[in-house]
Parts: sequence; structure tokens; C-alpha cells
Amino acid sequence: MPNMRPPCRKYTLAILVAAVGFLAACSSSNLADPTTYPVTGLVTFEGSPVDGALVVLRPKANDGATTAQATTDAEGIFDVHIFLEMGKRTKRGLMPADYQIEVTQLVKATGEASIFSPPKNMLPEKYASVQTSGLETTVSAESKNELVLELSNQ
Repeated sequence: MPNMRPPCRKYTLAILVAAVGFLAACSSSNLADPTTYPVTGLVTFEGSPVDGALVVLRPKANDGATTAQATTDAEGIFDVHIFLEMGKRTKRGLMPADYQIEVTQLVKATGEASIFSPPKNMLPEKYASVQTSGLETTVSAESKNELVLELSNQ
């Protein structure tokens, strides 16, 4: 009687080797992630929490840190995440560095959206640019990295 080994045995070994290689490759991508520290905060305008504000943190220097953003909830609270792998995934926090901050609250214009009715920023324009906002922070391992951004008409 000829050797009656099931032909799928050699394929099972090949699939197992490929699966282990795939899992190793996937888990190794996290090893290259930058070190980040949680950054949370609160945005208020004239003492009231700002819902739906976009908070953008831009590094002051070109030292490898990346720009990040967060959106506030109904209580004005935000939690910063950076994008990794060209936006395929995120990681909580920011890399240690000095950052400038801009804050906007864009509300869709009434009626049908068009180039003639772009969203309107409900916050003072000075906060829409890092050059004029006056908002800055330093993210570090030694700090709690909790921001309170108190915006006003002044």
C-alpha cells in the first residue's frame, strides 16, 4: 500500500509559519512608536465650556515632534491623540516638546453648504492661529500635561 499521508499536512506547516511571521510583523510596528505622554484639557469661552472646538497643538521647533489635534466634548474637555502610519491608527498623548496652540469652533452656515457659505468660526479669530493665540504648553514626563484654555473676547 502506498504512503497515505494526507497532502494537507505540508500546507498546514506552511500556513502556520506564514501566520507567525505575519503576527510578528504586526506587533513589531508598535515598537517604533514614539514615546508620548497623555495631554488632556478644558476649553472655556467667557467662563462657559466650548462644545465641538478643534484644539490644534503645533511643535515650536522642528525636533521630531508632530502636530496633533483634539475635539472638545459638550463639557469642553479634550484628550489629545497623534496619528501614526499615515493616519491608519492613533496613539494617545504627545511627544515631549514645546507646543503652540490654536483653537477654533467651526459651525456650518445655515442653508445648503457651498463655497459661498463656508463654516463660521464662533470663537475670536485671534485663537485661530498660533501666531496670535498666545496659547502655549510644554509636554513632559514630569508634568501632568493638563491644559485649561480660558478664551475671552479681550
